[in-house]
Amino acid sequence: MTSKTIQNPSRRDFLKTVGVASTVTATACSVDPISWDPLVPQELAYPYVIQPEAIVPGVATLYSTRCNQCSNACGVVAKVREGRVINLEGNDHDPFNMGKLCGVGQSALLENYSPDRIKTPQKSGSDTNIADVVKEIAALIKGGSKPVWIGRNRSGASAAIVDQFINAYGGTRIFWEPLGNESQRYAVDQAFGGNYNTVPTYNMEHAETIISFGAEYLGDWGHNVKNHMGWADSRDAERKHGKIVPRSAGNVSQTISVGPRIGLTETSSDVHLFCNPGTEALVAFALAKKLAEKTSYKSNPAVSKMLVNIDADANLKEANVNVEAFNKAVARLAASKFVALPGGVVASMNESTVAIAALLLNEVGGSFDGSHPTVEFGKEDVSDMGTAKEIFDVLNQADSNTVLFVDNTDLVYQLGKTLDVSGSLSKFGAVVHFLNEPNDSVTKTSNCYVIPKGTSLETWGDAEVFIGNHILQQPAMRSTEGFDIISAEDVLLGIAQTNGTIAITPAPVLEEGEEQGAKEKEAATGEETELVPLPVASPIPDLDQQSFYSYLKAWWKSQIFENKSDTNNGTSFAWSSNLVKEILNVSVVGNLDFTRFWIEALKTGGVFSKNQKTIRPAFALTKVPVNKKAEGNTFLFPHPQVGAGTVANRSWLQETPDPITTFSWATWIEVNPKTAKELKLTKPKGASIIIDNTTLNVGWFGSPGVKEGQFALVMGNGHNNSGRYARYGANPVSAMKLAFDPSGALVYPVVSASVVATEDRNAPSHQNHLTKSDTLTRNGRGVNHTVSIEDIGKGEEKLKERLAPLMKKNQPELYERALKVEHASIVPEHHLPPDSMAVRARHTLDVYKKNQTTVPEEKRTLIDMYPEPDHPTYRFAMAIDLNRCNGCGSCEAACYAENNIPIVGPEEIRLGRRMGWMRLSRYWESPNAVATETEDDSIVDVRFQPVMCQQCSHAPCEGVCPVLATYHNLDGLNAMVYNRCVGTRYCANNCPYSARRFNFHTYRWPDSFNMMLNPDVLTREMGVMEKCTFCVQKIREWKDLKRDKYEFSEAQKIQPTDAEELQNVVPCGKNCPSGAITFGNKNDLESKVSKAFKDERGYLMLGELNNKPGVAYLARIVHTPSEIHGHGGHGDGHGDGHGDGHGDGHDGDHKDDHGHKDEHGHKDDHGHKDDHKKEDGHGH
Repeated sequence: MTSKTIQNPSRRDFLKTVGVASTVTATACSVDPISWDPLVPQELAYPYVIQPEAIVPGVATLYSTRCNQCSNACGVVAKVREGRVINLEGNDHDPFNMGKLCGVGQSALLENYSPDRIKTPQKSGSDTNIADVVKEIAALIKGGSKPVWIGRNRSGASAAIVDQFINAYGGTRIFWEPLGNESQRYAVDQAFGGNYNTVPTYNMEHAETIISFGAEYLGDWGHNVKNHMGWADSRDAERKHGKIVPRSAGNVSQTISVGPRIGLTETSSDVHLFCNPGTEALVAFALAKKLAEKTSYKSNPAVSKMLVNIDADANLKEANVNVEAFNKAVARLAASKFVALPGGVVASMNESTVAIAALLLNEVGGSFDGSHPTVEFGKEDVSDMGTAKEIFDVLNQADSNTVLFVDNTDLVYQLGKTLDVSGSLSKFGAVVHFLNEPNDSVTKTSNCYVIPKGTSLETWGDAEVFIGNHILQQPAMRSTEGFDIISAEDVLLGIAQTNGTIAITPAPVLEEGEEQGAKEKEAATGEETELVPLPVASPIPDLDQQSFYSYLKAWWKSQIFENKSDTNNGTSFAWSSNLVKEILNVSVVGNLDFTRFWIEALKTGGVFSKNQKTIRPAFALTKVPVNKKAEGNTFLFPHPQVGAGTVANRSWLQETPDPITTFSWATWIEVNPKTAKELKLTKPKGASIIIDNTTLNVGWFGSPGVKEGQFALVMGNGHNNSGRYARYGANPVSAMKLAFDPSGALVYPVVSASVVATEDRNAPSHQNHLTKSDTLTRNGRGVNHTVSIEDIGKGEEKLKERLAPLMKKNQPELYERALKVEHASIVPEHHLPPDSMAVRARHTLDVYKKNQTTVPEEKRTLIDMYPEPDHPTYRFAMAIDLNRCNGCGSCEAACYAENNIPIVGPEEIRLGRRMGWMRLSRYWESPNAVATETEDDSIVDVRFQPVMCQQCSHAPCEGVCPVLATYHNLDGLNAMVYNRCVGTRYCANNCPYSARRFNFHTYRWPDSFNMMLNPDVLTREMGVMEKCTFCVQKIREWKDLKRDKYEFSEAQKIQPTDAEELQNVVPCGKNCPSGAITFGNKNDLESKVSKAFKDERGYLMLGELNNKPGVAYLARIVHTPSEIHGHGGHGDGHGDGHGDGHGDGHDGDHKDDHGHKDEHGHKDDHGHKDDHKKEDGHGH
């Protein structure tokens, strides 16, 4: 009977059996559902019981807020999914960052979800509660302790509440940034003779020549995003003064740099004037003197008097400058509108003097004048800015009757050996740190309090960096469960209210003109008139507000909404007309109530204005300031990603390779290759540098960008207690006794140091000296090209020269035909010969399709043996303008954020297993790097090239995949099906662009980082290949929105607005600070990306392979003759992602490609765990 039932069950019996089996299976799985595979993380999904009204699952909500990772306070838009922020992009409404966002700004996500975040208030290293902290601090202040505030720059209501609190108790407030601009404020006051409380605003987009004296303006110097865009616009042949104009070679600026090192900014220069460390000011003074002589400058007597006291020849001799290159620079400045940019860390030995010298040079060159001045004053109010010297004085006077508030500033790390900072902090009655992550200044002493202040994505705030440009910061998400955060502003309100302290309302005043009118009335009537002044509202809210949100809202009402002008400089705010007409849609301000104004300001991200009133002060200084002589061979420079170390605990920034050295997760020195050889530094080994009896273990890189006998040492890493990602490398500042210049700014001195080779491993990188793969001239591969400025606009002329053989063969018809269909290129690459059969093939194509469809001239191409796949509506493509790209790496950070790319850490980096989908190749083509017979070090030719999957139409990777895990779709994308991939890596071996990445492990994120992952992108596991997808998830989202907006028809598939909308689809293009990346539909012949493919500077990487890439590059424009510059090859990082074998960039030095053997059992800070043993280089 039982046998019969099993063999022929009834429907009822079958359903019973299935139900029981399902129950048993579920029960078994619930005990340990993933016990069979410890590498697969357990995931729990909880459905909404009651769905919040503001959340639509799967649909993102956007919040306008601000970035607070540096003092520039860029407007950003936070993308929120299911209540958590998953991405950040620039706010298009902000006129100063113009919708762009640097890599540091994007890393704010990492701060928000940091696994090292402080969850609850602490006292002496133990958890406490905020109520007790407020009571204890309030009692100290009420008992007579004076409050002192030291912290990052603030403005707007965020600064007003601090000032009001500190002033109420007679304390001291210092706003300070580690790499601030104190020296420029000091220089303005000294040069113009007054107290202007402003710094220069540089408009590089108006310049024909840009010259910098150690200023890393494409790094973390000044308003970096504004600088990036201004520099890029100045180099664009189709832009003038930031506006689109007809193409002209005269629109392309020339850049000159002066300093002892070729760093990231200097690599974008056309000419570099090497000088001894600390002599940048001498070169600037000499340039001003020679320029004045050449142009017969006599405009300002004070300037002429100063110029008389400058000995240009003596300055050049002391600076050891190439005189011939210097004279050419003088001629260039005399013939063009220029901007001179002063100083930075490298020039900090005499930073204030450099700033004065740059102002003098700008004055002589007329940079302050004209309809488009390159330097303006008065746009920024820096009266609140403090100095490092003021902090030093406060710490030196520490006592138990002072309460020190430290706002997100690591004094121990930043001030080095200047004084015993830790000892000074222990002397205060209390030290209250407002932090989200720990830092080296936090101790376990009894007076140390730590308050988790919350990130800019969780709290309210604002900023006003440029006068009248107000940016709002609103919470885009609630704080993570289990976190007890409170903003610094709310703490101050709590202390004030505990002590019963509120602001003092100003005394009533008479309205303007009322007193004079009363006197005139008395004179006319003879009767005495009694004047009763009306009370006025407090200029800022009182400290009795319930929360900082209430304070902020009241401040905005009184200071912005009700205040029609700025009393400091009389500027009439431009927000009135802009906001009312463009956003609020009301006719006059009087129709606008504050509630509506507030809501619309929140939506927009603030009240934006670019029309600040400027001033034109007269140069008054006559005495040449003293330039201190540097005695040493070693100087510092800021880390290209983490700067002075304030954002060192950001894994994306640590993993992003340095554009010059390709190092990551480390501290290193740059040394001339000849010096490295003398010191017997070897490639796989590291080095030690000894400074003032302190030994630092560092990596080393052989760079022709440093003069012989000198060492450039990077700062920013080597923290002791600032999080798991900040501990790598060493802290050079800790080995130095810093000083102060006349402005009170920190001086990072040029010191004497010795370097010795060690047996330690070098810094994580694929290589550490220039090898054959670093130069294009040596290996002869045409992947990165430059074009001479002399050839701009000569595409048709070059094409005719190329087609001249057809005329010689008496084939005028084919010649005319070829002129219409051939690419009019000025790129010095290999072109197909003007063969008559190729031209006839195009004619045959026309005849073949004569009765089927009309083939536009633009679309006529060669007939391939393998026809290009059909793309009926879209052929998504990308164009990268190498003339605008400067190697900053923001695109790499954006890619990490959007696509859930794992952080692999330094050990995996050493094995060539970096997972980033974008690679920033660097090629060093300067004469002193590629030709030993020349000593000309003034010509700079260092090229950067973002490389990702080229989305080829004839993709070599597709045909070799045995499981069809990669295929070509109708949108022109080389798509991936991760679930099909079995990890043969055939596709990576067949990709000529080294664009694919293989998962050697199932990489883990710290638990808190899981909250940050993009739910639209699958996380990949061990054994799966991955690559750039052109952010297909964003394309799908855009197409869905498009379907909602339009009704499609066969005749109307491409809308006019598509091109502009598509540009912002890919995060790398949206956030690129210099606007180098263009994305769009190549099928739309009017789109920017389609035109880029046909641009005279356009070319395809390895186009001779006929892979039909979907990425076009626009060659960089150079000011030197084309014969000086070489062609292209495979740069460092070639083989990135192939694993062990290809990590060295094919330099010929590696012993074998796939014969490595290592045993993995590590579990590090990145959460990686790998228990398998690898017997070969393939990881099998």
